[in-house]
Amino acid sequence: MIITNIFAGTIERIRQEQQINFMAYYDTLTGLPNRTLFKDRLRQAISLAERTSKMIAVIFMDLDSFKSINDTMGHEVGDEVIIKVSRKLSESFRKSDTVSRFSGDEFLIMVNNLESTEDIYKIADKVINTFREPFIVHSQKIYVSASFGVAVYPFDGKDADTLIRNADIAMYEAKSRGKSQYSLCTDDMKEEIVFKHELSNKLYRAVENNELILYYQPLVVAKTGEIRCMEALVRWYLPDYGMIAPNMFIPLAEQSGLIVPIGEWVLKTACKQVKAWLDMGLPPIQISVNVSVIQLRNPDFVATVERVLKETGLNAKQLNLEITESAAVKESDNILSTLKKLRKLGIEISIDDFGTEYSSLSRLNHMPVNRIKIDRSFINNLFKSEKDQALVRGMIHLSQTLGLRVVAEGVERKEQLEFLRKLGCDEIQGYYISYPIPADDVLKLFKHMDIVMRRQARK
Repeated sequence: MIITNIFAGTIERIRQEQQINFMAYYDTLTGLPNRTLFKDRLRQAISLAERTSKMIAVIFMDLDSFKSINDTMGHEVGDEVIIKVSRKLSESFRKSDTVSRFSGDEFLIMVNNLESTEDIYKIADKVINTFREPFIVHSQKIYVSASFGVAVYPFDGKDADTLIRNADIAMYEAKSRGKSQYSLCTDDMKEEIVFKHELSNKLYRAVENNELILYYQPLVVAKTGEIRCMEALVRWYLPDYGMIAPNMFIPLAEQSGLIVPIGEWVLKTACKQVKAWLDMGLPPIQISVNVSVIQLRNPDFVATVERVLKETGLNAKQLNLEITESAAVKESDNILSTLKKLRKLGIEISIDDFGTEYSSLSRLNHMPVNRIKIDRSFINNLFKSEKDQALVRGMIHLSQTLGLRVVAEGVERKEQLEFLRKLGCDEIQGYYISYPIPADDVLKLFKHMDIVMRRQARK
């Protein structure tokens, strides 16, 4: 009896150790190796490759739009899709390779003993082919695609962490091109990541070091040329680097959360500036400020705007806040109450880059919006495609029917301006009218526009 109990206790202890070992090194949902075991196997493969001079491919893969599967079909279906993908990937590779679940809908794949770069392209095609056919879940066909990046030992790193990081960098490059894409890691990508990391660190001090600057670009009434509004555009002048483009540092500011203090600085500086212009005797123009969805999600945003208006003495009617169409469409439920509160204060709301998300105007009609700004891509193609002309004509007509003012962005030529005037577009913005200019040049611009308007009136 005692021997039996000892034997049973030993079996139970072994079972518990096996379970602990499994949980430490394997993913509980799919049974695939987890990131810990993957790194361990990759380190072993690197040690072997150092002696054999063979290459290793590390693939960082992310399922495209997987969140929509969870949101529309439920997490149970989402988990089943992950399991199906895991099995199919495992079946597609050799036993000497490793397919692991990194986290969520991300996978890491190691393919070792590669002879040439041609093998890498064959592997990439193999991954793409994994998703050619739909996955069957609960008798339902579900089409899934994936984007992935590839880093290669020894060219893209000689240790596990570096290879994984560079494969991740390549994956984000692939996702930026759309769905079902892949990208090989390059030196340019790695240099860009290092540069962005340096910028992120320096961005923390940009406001206190007085490195941010506002430029201003006018919106004019299409029929008369009268300046209706000045849009504030933030620029970052970084010593030793020069002027940093907004499309470079704004995403970094959003990722780090710095967009909140930077956005507040922009709002306060712009409101203070337009109040100064109005006190100088300029006509009653508006100031337009771009606002990130991250700012709109901030529960203190409305209070911050109220405080800025009070501190600067600017009337709320002279402030216009611009949000992108993608934010208006994708975040409508999250930001609608904030937009309503802003409108209640008397602030106007514009939808920027309109047309890029193919949202319906009827949907925007339920939002407290005053203006839409037709994206510059439609204006650039006005005389290249009759379809674009029809789209612009339709956007102007429908918007005005809904009581919205329409701004055409990116007007660079006289013939574009004339065409838009004939269509009845309300306001125009673009290089044909004026480039973004420093605050010190705005008074000169008003004088110039006044002279132009007088000449037109005499004709």
